[in-house]
Amino acid sequence: MKIQVCLSQGKKIEIIVPVLLFALVLRFLPRIAIKCMPAIKSDKLDIKQLNFKMLSKAFLSLRKYKGLILVEVKSCDGTTVIIKI
Repeated sequence: MKIQVCLSQGKKIEIIVPVLLFALVLRFLPRIAIKCMPAIKSDKLDIKQLNFKMLSKAFLSLRKYKGLILVEVKSCDGTTVIIKI
């Protein structure tokens, strides 16, 4: 997975994260989040209701679709963010 940020000043930032690594992080994220955020309660977000194992499997299945653009955002000031598989 490649995350590209192109700033309006001409600077480019590119971060490459292997899909397998991202899927593993998703699998262990609930344990980390519950330990780190016990005091934070929100009506909009309940981490225990999210199925992180299914999210992990979904990201692993995205490996078949190299070049797929998941997110492409362009702001009015010229900044562009692109997330590709």
